[in-house]
Amino acid sequence: MDFDEAKPARNLFERCLTLWVGLCIIAGIGLGHFIPEPFQMIGRAEFAKVNIPVAI
Repeated sequence: MDFDEAKPARNLFERCLTLWVGLCIIAGIGLGHFIPEPFQMIGRAEFAKVNIPVAI
């Protein structure tokens, strides 16, 4: 193993991944609060008594 080789630089997405996840969580909560109808419709989607979003 050669320790002299530098690791490749991480790109912006990788460096800020925690931030992106947090922003997506906040956006999802906000959307579900202000426009709940589409999310409730998705939540009710079933096939053979299996919830499709959970199955995916």
